[in-house]
Amino acid sequence: MSLDFRPIEYFKTKFYQKEREFKSFDNVDIDTLLEIVNKVYRKQEIAQSFNPYTQRHVLQSEVYKSTLEFLSSPNIHSIFKTWDERLAFLILSTDPNLISYREYLKTDIPKKDSIESIESEKEKAKALNTRNEILSEMESRIRKQIGFYDPRLVRYEEQFFKRFHSDKELITEVQQNNINHLLNFSKYLRNFNSITDERYQELVNIAQIWLSLVPEGQNSRTAAYSVLSQKNLIGLQTLAEQYAFYILVTDPTLDMLRIFEEESFMPKVQEHIEEEFGYYNQVMLRLEREFHERFCPEKKLSPWSDLK
Repeated sequence: MSLDFRPIEYFKTKFYQKEREFKSFDNVDIDTLLEIVNKVYRKQEIAQSFNPYTQRHVLQSEVYKSTLEFLSSPNIHSIFKTWDERLAFLILSTDPNLISYREYLKTDIPKKDSIESIESEKEKAKALNTRNEILSEMESRIRKQIGFYDPRLVRYEEQFFKRFHSDKELITEVQQNNINHLLNFSKYLRNFNSITDERYQELVNIAQIWLSLVPEGQNSRTAAYSVLSQKNLIGLQTLAEQYAFYILVTDPTLDMLRIFEEESFMPKVQEHIEEEFGYYNQVMLRLEREFHERFCPEKKLSPWSDLK
């Protein structure tokens, strides 16, 4: 436990002064990471040996403060060569299971840009209050689990996960909405013709395995995260495979396209799709039509298909 009575904000400010040196952990290889893990264990053993009883009951917020204090010491350069190494030590010492990042992924945080675009000041204020409440609830969940909350650390934990865990552990529960972000990249997709029939069957099997691991009702947003951040782990090699996979796990029966074929009034199409899928993006209609033409042209979507 730290005996320094300076506030934790002092050590946070001092530690993050060097964050411009951050290299996305590219300068931390696996051997270096293992050395850092050993240093974490060693520091914990030393702290335990000083006062075993106190250490068993120490608050995690104090561990966080003492770690920041340690990383802000004048001789820290002799222990860790780079700021990335110090940051890895902070994460592994205070939140090794990346609870902050996992809770962030489970939280649907309204985007600031969307709120700023609201014309009504009353509605904008209401949306901002809702956003603040959501962030406050997320903070409470994180504090309850790890004893402290550092919003900056959330962003760095994301980089840590991508560098060391993304190709090993599948994230199966995401509420962050990146669907539109994913679909924006479809402008670079010509068609699905590059996927052979054999490869398509492999993608069907991959999709079934993915679905067996993801909780029901988590498909669309978790799938968007999987395609954007974990395509290597899943085994998606091309842009065409990424979008084929996304359709296979979110709408394999092409119900969005069926709704479009059955409804004659576009506002009604949008309303029906939003009601059934929770979101509407016209890009999905184009993708599903191209998917239909390539992989299942014999599939009749609705009684009206031949008349359009």
